[in-house]
Parts: sequence; C-alpha cells; structure tokens
Amino acid sequence: MYNHVKKYNDHVLYRVTLYQEEGKKLAYGVQMEAKSINEQSAERLSFNVFAYNIQPGIDLCYETGKIVKKDSLDLLSRLSKAERNYVINKKKKKFHLESCASVCYIDDKIEKYEKGEELINKGYRPCAICDSELRK
Repeated sequence: MYNHVKKYNDHVLYRVTLYQEEGKKLAYGVQMEAKSINEQSAERLSFNVFAYNIQPGIDLCYETGKIVKKDSLDLLSRLSKAERNYVINKKKKKFHLESCASVCYIDDKIEKYEKGEELINKGYRPCAICDSELRK
C-alpha cells in the first residue's frame, strides 16, 4: 500500500478489523481492507483480505494466550493415523483437506485424490490451514 501511495500520489482509505471470540486471549485473525479514493489515480487500489492467526511450527492457545512450539509428533505419523483424501496443488507442492477453503482457489488442482503419506513421500506438504486442522 505504501508503494502504491508513493508511486501514484494516491490517497487510500483502509481498515483493519480484529476477529476475536469473547473470552479468548488471542484473536483468530484480522480482516484488512483498502481502497483508493483518488479518482485521478492511474492505478486503483482495492483489496479485502482475511489473515488467519496461525503459524507453521507454533501452537496458539486462543483461550489462554499461550504460544508454544508444536509437539514433536512428526507429520508422517499424524497423516498415517488419518484415513483422509487430499486435494493436490501441483504448482505449489501443497495438499489440502477436501473441506479446506483454499481448494476453490487452486488453478491446477488434481481431481485425483491420494493418501497423505504418499504425498509426503513425493515432496508435498500440507497447507498452513490444513496443517493446523490435522493437529486436532
């Protein structure tokens, strides 16, 4: 956004909204919105993005606010316990649960589903959202 304002001498209206459940110490995400308000701008800026409060390798306890490194349970053992099928994103070498919100945005998704262990052995990794879900 800064680069846009500097390059086009534009004015931008923006808003950031925190999403946090009542009684919880940590927010589960933020919504970031921005829009150009200068009609003369050569390039109009407009976006609306939701960022989940998750990070690979970190466990967030939203109730207490405690942040810890994830347990040493390795990915293969987690995936072998779950009898699930996954949607594959070949371009990014990621795989997703069938219910993952990201699936609808995959351009080159494979409709053929494979087991998690097989995907890991082929060099694929779960997306951040699905990785969080698999740890439950």
